[in-house]
Amino acid sequence: MIVVNQGTANDNKIFLCTTNNTATLDSDSITYNVITPSNVGTVTSIGIADAGAGEITVGNTPITSNGNITLAINSIADTKLGTISTANKVSLTALNIDGGSDIGADLTTSDLIIVDDGAGGTNKKAALSRVVTLMTAQGFVTDDPTALAIALG
Repeated sequence: MIVVNQGTANDNKIFLCTTNNTATLDSDSITYNVITPSNVGTVTSIGIADAGAGEITVGNTPITSNGNITLAINSIADTKLGTISTANKVSLTALNIDGGSDIGADLTTSDLIIVDDGAGGTNKKAALSRVVTLMTAQGFVTDDPTALAIALG
């Protein structure tokens, strides 16, 4: 196949060799036909090999189709993932706290928890010392462990 991308007579043409036998230069004819690629049809399969850091790159040009493009991705290696910092990209139900290891120590007021600030979807960290402050503001005293246990259920 020969692709011509310059000139006047054959600019932007693709030629396919259709000679199917042994030929000797300067003595046998070699036949080329102009082919025109078609932009219609259905792509049924695309193979993608692991090419390292630039495995799949989609630049500023969107992938479009008349139907759906479905990628069956069984797993993504941790080394291929960056930190997810965009809001609303990981749901709370996707966090697996059961798989974490136990703290192995008593909780302290400097330990952190995740809170939905104002129940408006803005998640922030808070020290457990804020729970003590909240309970005190509600009339519970820290020196009465029974009242605190009842309040916490």
